[in-house]
This record gives sequence, structure tokens and C-alpha cells, in this order.
Amino acid sequence: PEVLQTFQEQAQQNLQSIRQACAATNHSGVFETAHTLKGAAGSVGAFQLAHPAEQLEDAAERADAAAVDRLSAELTYLTDATLAAIASILEQAQDKRWPAPF
Repeated sequence: PEVLQTFQEQAQQNLQSIRQACAATNHSGVFETAHTLKGAAGSVGAFQLAHPAEQLEDAAERADAAAVDRLSAELTYLTDATLAAIASILEQAQDKRWPAPF
């Protein structure tokens, strides 16, 4: 559960950083943060999030402003959905905790 909780916090921070970088037309910042989010998503098995993060990373590297805007919006939606699913999983896991065996 700690890994998922850490991912939740970091993903929210990454998404905020991506929004700020997009607003400033900072493609380098978008690239770096999308790369970080891609790796973090992959490490927790959130592949539906890792692939769009990779696409955003590629668009930022090409400095394709239209694609960056479109993909950052898509990534926001998918991140929100992923974080909601993780919150549900964590809540269910907490409800079903077994007492320690000692």
C-alpha cells in the first residue's frame, strides 16, 4: 500500500508540474516530468497511464505544441481515473486487513 500511496502523491505533483510547464510553453519541463510519470506509472503497473505519458514525452521532445496540449489533457483525465482506482483499491485493502499473526 505504501508504494501506491507514494505513487498517488507523486502523480498529483507530476500532473501539476506538467500543467505549469504547458502553461509556460516549457517543452523541456513537460518532457522531464512526463518521463518521470511514465516510469512511476510503469513501476506500479499503471500501463494505461505510462503509454500516454510516453506519447506526451515524445511530443514535448519534438516541441509539438498542439500535441502537447492534447496529450496533457488526455493524461490529466487518465491520471485522475487511475488515482481514483488506486484510492478505491487502498480503501478496500484497509477494510480487509488481517490482524498480525503474532
